[in-house]
Amino acid sequence: MKNVLVICVFLISLLSVLNAEDFNSTSVEMQERILELISNHKAYKLEKYKHNSLWKKKKFILRAMKESGLALEYASDTLKANKAFVLSVVDIDGYALKYADNRLKNDREVVLRAVKNYGYILSLLDNKFKDDKEIVLEALSNESVLGSVSARLQDDKDVVLKSVSHDGRTLDCASQRLRDDKKIVLAALTNNKYAIAYVSKRLRNDKEVVNLALGTFRIMDANMKYIGKTLKNDKEYMAKIIKNYGFALGYVGVMLRNDEDLALIAMKWSLNSLQDVHNKYKKDKRLILMLLEQQRDTYSEFLMYIDETLKKDKAFIYKVLSMTHYGLEYVDASLKDDEAFLLKFLNDDIYLSQSILRRASKRLRKNKHFVLKVLHKKGMRELGFVDDSLKNDKDFILSLPRDIGSPLNHIGKKLLNDKNFVLKLSQKYNENKDK
Repeated sequence: MKNVLVICVFLISLLSVLNAEDFNSTSVEMQERILELISNHKAYKLEKYKHNSLWKKKKFILRAMKESGLALEYASDTLKANKAFVLSVVDIDGYALKYADNRLKNDREVVLRAVKNYGYILSLLDNKFKDDKEIVLEALSNESVLGSVSARLQDDKDVVLKSVSHDGRTLDCASQRLRDDKKIVLAALTNNKYAIAYVSKRLRNDKEVVNLALGTFRIMDANMKYIGKTLKNDKEYMAKIIKNYGFALGYVGVMLRNDEDLALIAMKWSLNSLQDVHNKYKKDKRLILMLLEQQRDTYSEFLMYIDETLKKDKAFIYKVLSMTHYGLEYVDASLKDDEAFLLKFLNDDIYLSQSILRRASKRLRKNKHFVLKVLHKKGMRELGFVDDSLKNDKDFILSLPRDIGSPLNHIGKKLLNDKNFVLKLSQKYNENKDK
């Protein structure tokens, strides 16, 4: 019996050995498996293969390098210290220098070759290379590494000019002196208009610089805040901007805040400029209606900025909504609770592209008489905005006229859970279809 047990243990061990993966294999299958892990950047899975003799073979390493610079990490120490080999490796992927022997990481020739195709490796190297102009310029040819170079080179015009021409926002890493250099600033803004955020105060008052930075509507909205105080208080200059982009009125200087000419220019561009004008314009019914006539396609958001007294003015609001067909949410609460005012839109067949019941006061959303009138004019969809007390009122739901559609999709949860009521309601509207 003892012999049988020994034989079983032996067979089990033998099977384990036969089924175990041979991590030292150099077969084609093993090579492909390792290359796949490198390609997918699964470094943690490569650990079990790190003693494989493949890492001593130049040909295999060079093949692996085409997948990722990570391959050099597992190469033998002999290969990592082989200058000729490392040079051929960094020519494929400069990132591989991270894993080379320390002696080669400090070899200028190797570093220069590495930064040619992977400038970011500069951030991992000795400071002497970050102060080497030739190496830095080479790195800047393919990556934005100005933030990693020495303070001396961040103040070097050639270096900074090359950097900002490649990536304008690296102006942020330039010295204060060069942020005040017009040639460099214009180069940065040509590449990226958002670089205005890093321009000196003096050049933020230079019209050529600012004009280049403003660009399109979206960019202008982001960059207006960086205009210098002198230009923001230059009426003629700001008027030209406001004429095309009324929102710019919100960025004018203190001296122009209450300028009537600029206010009118801005409001002609958009009534939303009311948010930035003097209060007297927010109360001027005649002016607002006149401008609204000229801006028929305007949205109703400007109602947020009118004076509170106008938000309560029935005649004014009625006229505005008749023109915009939208904006009940911005009017005073007293008008949202005024049954006669809201029904006037329905009685006069004034089209509103929004739900009346949704914007009406809670009191009116409980008012059966009011709700029925709205439903009759606007359709059954409005039922979705009435008070829950009505949505769960059996008598009210059953009394709804058939010609405006079935309320089944809008009734309250209480009624939806009443199977007998739902069946009765369904039969009512099915009978109506049959007729």
